[in-house]
Amino acid sequence: MANSGLRKQTRADPVKISVMRDLHPLVGAIYSFGKIGSGKTVSLLTFAQMYHDHPSFKYKIFDIWGGDRNEHLYWTLPSNKINYWKNAEKLLRLDSSGPKQYKVNLLYPVTKKLRKKLPSNPPFVKSKVFTINYKDVQLQDMSLIMGSPANRDETTWKDVIGSLKKGAKTPELLEAFKKKKAQNYTVFKSCVHPLVKEGLLQDEFCDLNIDIYKEIADQEAISVLCLDFVDKEYRLFVAGYIIRKIAESLDRRHKKTILLFREASEIFRVSDASIAPDRIKVFKSYLSQWIRMGRRGMHFCVGENTKIKLKGGHIKKIKDFNKVETVCSYNFDKKIIENKKAKCFYTGEKDCYEIELETGEKVIATKDHKFFDENGKEIELKDLKKGDKLLKC
Repeated sequence: MANSGLRKQTRADPVKISVMRDLHPLVGAIYSFGKIGSGKTVSLLTFAQMYHDHPSFKYKIFDIWGGDRNEHLYWTLPSNKINYWKNAEKLLRLDSSGPKQYKVNLLYPVTKKLRKKLPSNPPFVKSKVFTINYKDVQLQDMSLIMGSPANRDETTWKDVIGSLKKGAKTPELLEAFKKKKAQNYTVFKSCVHPLVKEGLLQDEFCDLNIDIYKEIADQEAISVLCLDFVDKEYRLFVAGYIIRKIAESLDRRHKKTILLFREASEIFRVSDASIAPDRIKVFKSYLSQWIRMGRRGMHFCVGENTKIKLKGGHIKKIKDFNKVETVCSYNFDKKIIENKKAKCFYTGEKDCYEIELETGEKVIATKDHKFFDENGKEIELKDLKKGDKLLKC
C-alpha cells in the first residue's frame, strides 16, 4: 500500500494575533478558567499590562481578590523579577522595553488585624488604608455578609439611615438601632455592629473614606485591593462594595478600566448550590449581574412616565423606550450636548419621589437617582433642596 503522505499542518491562531498584536478598545468582560497552576494569572496580568502600557489606550487596572497566594503583590515587583513576563513575551511575540516597575496603590481595608508595617517602595509602591462611609453602603452590599435580608432588616436599615442627620458619627448610627430596639436584627448583629467595631465603617467626613472615582482617575497607577487582613466573612462585602462603585464610575465617567477578579474558585468551587452559604449565592448573582452589564450603557433609575429627550429633539416616555435608544447627553469634558446610545431595562419596584421644576415640569425618580447641578456636580435626589439649580439638556 502506498504511503498516503499525511503530514501535520499548523496554522497561527488568528484570534490571538488579532487580540494580542493589534490591540483594539475593550468592550464587555473577559473570562479566564483553569485549575491552579494553569496560567490564569499569567494570561490576565499580561493582557492587562499590554492595555495599561498601550500609548493610545492607557487603561486603568483595578485588581481585586488576590486570594491566599499573594498574587495581588506581583504588580509591585519589577517585571524582570517575575519569570512569567519573559515567557509571555516569547509566547505572544511582544516587543519588550525591558524590566518595568509599575506604580501601584495597595488598598487595605481598616481592620483590627491590619499590620502597622505595609509594603512600600517609594515612589512606585504605595500602601493606603481605607474606610467606608456607612451612608454609602447599600443593603445589597451587606447581604454579602448576612445573605438575603429579611423584610425587617431592609425596613430597619432604611429607617435608620433616613433618621440620621448629615454628618452623624458612627456612635449615632449604633444608637439609632438601639432606639428602634433592633440590636438582635441580623443587619445590626452580623453587619453594622462588627464592621463599626473593626473600624471599617465610618461617618461621611472621615479622611480615610475611599473615593473610587478618584482612584480610577489615577490612570497611571495599578490599584490593588488587598484582603490579607480581612476576616473571610467580610471579604465578599468589601469586594462587592468596590465592584459596585467601579461599575457606578464606569456608568458615570466612562473611563477605560480593566477589572481583574482572580481566585474566583473561592466563590464558584461549590458544585452543589444547595449547600453553598447564602452570601455566596448572593455574590454569584451579584458578580454575574455585573458581568452581564459589562457593556456599560446609560442607566436611568426613573419612573416609567418620565420624559426623555431623544436625538432630533423628540420626547419619549421611559415606558415607551425600545431596548436601545439614542438620547441627548451632556459631555462634561467638551461641555456640549451630544447623542449617546442608552439601554433601558427594568430594575424592579422602588419608592419614588416627585420633584417639580420652576417650569412646571415634573420628574419622578428614586431617591438615589443622580442629577447634575449647574456646575456639573452630581447630586442625588434625596439631597436636593428647594431652590437648587439643575442642569437641563
